[in-house]
Amino acid sequence: MKSILSKFKTSDYKKEPFPHFIIRGAIDDNDYKILEQEYLLIEEYFKNQNDFSKNNVRMQFNNEDLKKMSLNIPIWKEFMKYHCSESFLDELINIFQSDIKQIYPNLIEDISRNKEKCSIKCQPGINTPVSKKTSVRLPHLDKTNTIFSGLFYMKDKGDNTDGGDLLLYKTKKKKKFYSKAELSNIDSVEVFDSIKYDKNVFICFLNTEDSIHSVTPRNETKHVRRLVNFVSKTHDGGSLYHLNRDKNYLRVVKNKIRDYFFVGR
Repeated sequence: MKSILSKFKTSDYKKEPFPHFIIRGAIDDNDYKILEQEYLLIEEYFKNQNDFSKNNVRMQFNNEDLKKMSLNIPIWKEFMKYHCSESFLDELINIFQSDIKQIYPNLIEDISRNKEKCSIKCQPGINTPVSKKTSVRLPHLDKTNTIFSGLFYMKDKGDNTDGGDLLLYKTKKKKKFYSKAELSNIDSVEVFDSIKYDKNVFICFLNTEDSIHSVTPRNETKHVRRLVNFVSKTHDGGSLYHLNRDKNYLRVVKNKIRDYFFVGR
């Protein structure tokens, strides 16, 4: 099983609206079919968990979780082992190197000195079936100690449901945040690009204070949304940047009320 980055081309890389790349057809067809076949067992595992009955919520597991599970998925075990390794981290650093040096001048040196403390996870997962049209996440940033975030989409060929696409946003003015890292003043950004939820597509980005993204709502469906989450954190858990918290409490309350109705739970 090759690296998910084996087909990366420099033309896949974009600096705007924040450093990211998209690889379509990331995995060779034969390997993808094997991963897809084993994913049926992963999906079956999730169906037996309590959270599966909830509307459009994320369920996933990582390498440590897998050690405690009795899933017969040898190819996924191999895939996850590599994509939690220093070698995979080195691949990502090499791709983003120029922008990392510009945005976080000391980060590569810090990682090089402390690679054993720089966690990287590969997490197969799903979003559960949709009983009420909702989004998984509205515009937000990932945690401030995240270096890289990636999503590998594995849409079922029988799934014709609209939605579940990834939106990337361009910053227009100063942003404000509430809750974890949800964008409060939505007028501070505009949609820059939309990456369709599809089969065999890998998206990865450098986490910066401008890396705003969201997931479009999914319509009612019995299908799950198949995805693999890749995430790398800073070695010491420290923040790469600081969030500007919204002090307009009325707006925050309105946002939370909206979230209650439009975000899967």
